[in-house]
Amino acid sequence: MNRHPLLRLTVALMVLTVALWWLSTTIDINVVGSILNHVDIRFLIAGIPFVLLSHVVRTIRWRRLLRHLPNTPGIAAGFSSILIGYAASMIIPRSGEVLRPYVLAQRTGIRFPTVLSSVVLERIIDVMSLFLGIALLIIVRSDLISVAFPGISTTRIILSIAIPLVSISVVIGTIAFSGVGPRIVDAFMRPISSKAAGVIQRFLNEVKIGMQAVRSVRTWLLIASDSVIMWTLYAIPLFAALLAMPWNEHAFTLLDGGVLLLITSVGVTIAPTPGALGIYQGFAQTALIRLYGATPNEGFVFGVIAWVLNYGTAFLVGSLCFLIEMKRGMRLRNVSREA
Repeated sequence: MNRHPLLRLTVALMVLTVALWWLSTTIDINVVGSILNHVDIRFLIAGIPFVLLSHVVRTIRWRRLLRHLPNTPGIAAGFSSILIGYAASMIIPRSGEVLRPYVLAQRTGIRFPTVLSSVVLERIIDVMSLFLGIALLIIVRSDLISVAFPGISTTRIILSIAIPLVSISVVIGTIAFSGVGPRIVDAFMRPISSKAAGVIQRFLNEVKIGMQAVRSVRTWLLIASDSVIMWTLYAIPLFAALLAMPWNEHAFTLLDGGVLLLITSVGVTIAPTPGALGIYQGFAQTALIRLYGATPNEGFVFGVIAWVLNYGTAFLVGSLCFLIEMKRGMRLRNVSREA
């Protein structure tokens, strides 16, 4: 293992330790055990197909970003790569972002940088979707936003969404539709090191190839449709986790699942821990307390069962996919070199 993954893992473990310690100070183990004993596991089981279906839709969306290539991957190969990536990230944080394109490149013969650029673009689309989801929530239920993020004005939230969204759009447009990137490299990098400039130029060319699919307006519309369906499917397991809890007075809807999805997704986006462990539970607990008046123990239990439903399912299926890929001849010895 080289220094960078080791450093990343060390920092992740430190953050995880602090997060779990903080969570432990907010709960009563005996009360948590009692609540867990009354969780209706039938709702959690019912949520599993929606977890898997959401990853199928993600696979379909990913394939759209690679559809211009002659060897566009099939759904099975894409689904396997995605779930293996999720499983890896639950061991070493963010490692799945590299392993996922590596597995697909191994399966299809597509060049690794090309696949990697499509993953980067897909993650940018995820962030854009998250920003737009929060913006929509501000319009529909601004009262929930003010409670979930106390002390932060609606204007500040809107600006914090709009500025990154515009910046991301400019970056995508510059890379996918213009030659500005290579010209900048020639102007500033080549006088310093022609070899480094050549490496960057080749990488930018691969990125441009990987982003050719987004030149079509129709593709963007299909990607937007896939994203709406995918995020809706992501909200259903959270709704199922809410229904599984032994509440006495709450009557939840799918909208509540969507609200919790947006809030926990913010935590997942910034979490440095494996599988967002500790961070996910903290965001879920805080959201339940502030938005719905839950106790810290109830919020903690919800965070645990929602995390197990989503991440546990992905880890188990991803591990199975990994074993299948290894049996098919995949080898991991070149992953660090590709990265």
